[in-house]
Amino acid sequence: MIFASRSRSNAGITLSIGSKVFSKSAASVAVTEIESLYARKVFFTESSIINETNPTVKLSYAPNASDAEGWLDYIQIVFKKKLNLGSGQFSFRNRTLKNAGVAAYSITNYTNQQIWDITNPFEPKTVSVNNNQIKFRSTDIIKEFVAHNGLNSAFVPTALGKIPNQNIHALNDEDLIIVYHPKFKAEALRLATHRMNHNGYKVLAADVTEVYNEFSGGRVDPGAIRDMARLLLYRNPDYKYMLLFGDGSYDYKGIAKDIPAENYIPVYETDESLDPIDGFPSDDFYGLLGDTEGVNLVGAMDIFIGRLPVKTEQEATTLVDKIIHYDTSPDTQGDWRLLNGYVADDEDGNTHLRDIDDIAVLDENRHPLYNQQKMYADAYVQVSTSGEKRYPELNKQINENVFKGQLSLTYLGHGGPLGWAQERILTVADIQNWTNYNSLTLLVTATCSFGAYDDPSITSPAEHAILNTKGGAIALMTTTRAVYTNSNKQLTDAVHQRLYKKTNGVAPTFGQILGEGKNAYSVEFFRINSRKFSLLGDPSQQISMPDLDVVTTLVNGKEASTATDTINALEKSHNRRINN
Repeated sequence: MIFASRSRSNAGITLSIGSKVFSKSAASVAVTEIESLYARKVFFTESSIINETNPTVKLSYAPNASDAEGWLDYIQIVFKKKLNLGSGQFSFRNRTLKNAGVAAYSITNYTNQQIWDITNPFEPKTVSVNNNQIKFRSTDIIKEFVAHNGLNSAFVPTALGKIPNQNIHALNDEDLIIVYHPKFKAEALRLATHRMNHNGYKVLAADVTEVYNEFSGGRVDPGAIRDMARLLLYRNPDYKYMLLFGDGSYDYKGIAKDIPAENYIPVYETDESLDPIDGFPSDDFYGLLGDTEGVNLVGAMDIFIGRLPVKTEQEATTLVDKIIHYDTSPDTQGDWRLLNGYVADDEDGNTHLRDIDDIAVLDENRHPLYNQQKMYADAYVQVSTSGEKRYPELNKQINENVFKGQLSLTYLGHGGPLGWAQERILTVADIQNWTNYNSLTLLVTATCSFGAYDDPSITSPAEHAILNTKGGAIALMTTTRAVYTNSNKQLTDAVHQRLYKKTNGVAPTFGQILGEGKNAYSVEFFRINSRKFSLLGDPSQQISMPDLDVVTTLVNGKEASTATDTINALEKSHNRRINN
């Protein structure tokens, strides 16, 4: 049995099976600390002789705190019984016979039923019955058998319907795969057409149910999507992008009836669901395609992954409209594409301020063409209100800068599902009111849980930003769970190194920026932290950098690099050089 206890004090768990009683104690958890274990697991693995034929099973939970909660995962009882064959089909095994050498089963009520050895389900073997016994040699695995009475009792597959012909395995040289839920087919195909026409990409738009049919036997399995990507990368080393078109949920089976079922494109979740640090979703699972990579989330990103967290057809239309508008509309041309925002929280001894200013100083040398807009909390007046301390002028400045337009906006500091910082310098209401449709920004948010898109019970601030119909973000490089400062700075700096760096005159894509940033460091703590950063957006979309650079070479006939003269009011400089 596995049980979980969440209590601020120790709690007792008692399991009774018939007359046998087993008790354990669950240690307390710090229920008010965000980084503390959410609940304690309690395992019962007991062996005993039960005298009753049909024992009653009871479970009791006795916490010492009134607000405690407990959850039963499962109770499994393994016991021996007579091998009495009836007319139906059933399977049997005996765990104690592992490594027993030669073993045998004595069978009751044998009337020429068929018995198969299905230890290897792909190679079932008929077992001979002699004198109501089957004998076999036990090795290092538990032998599994099934008994049935031919076609009269064997389980028969049920036809659920016809599956149309398909052949995703024929993919060969695509640049981009769009995996979409059938609900969003029309918009996924519209985006695929845009990428083919605008970027010249070869695009495969794959219905996720078809992916399941070919790669997981029809079962909903994120491994099927990963296997498809690995097949294409094996055939085409230049393959780079996968877009997951649909929201994901931690609730794969729809167990929680009080929240909507929104697992349109599944998200990989780590096993440590009770640990707020090690339990998190990660779309990186789909891009780690090496022979020893995947479940353990180790290695470098082999392809770049992004997700459009849409839940309705209208949201799908909104995002595809925004992507196409950002890429093609003349209305998006403007000097906002030379503006970059930097926002810092004031907590932790100004660690966040120092970290982001270090990055900004490096950016001045790496990307001198761009104009910086620094918005650091400690540069503004803090005001005490009935709702705790606030920075109203900083809040106003962030919103005004987004309204005027910024190519990117980066934040380092505390945050969560309500916005940025304890002082609420950016809230969900602010994001919903952004109207910057012609100057959509890229948001880089190194803060806790700003983009927890896998929780259907809430809409995260990151989702509000990208789903805003009047503006907001074109994409976000954002976090799904709690993250740590040192690694946040490293990844943010690695992202900024690539953010405005053209290759052969070509602007980088969102997927390339974040993916290569993650690949820049391989130390264990950084790796785990970086897996919590997700790209909400199209990984194959290029950031909207200006096509041309303007460089002043001469000032009043003198070399600009050495001249110390000053340009007076209304005076003109000469001989500008414009470069690609």
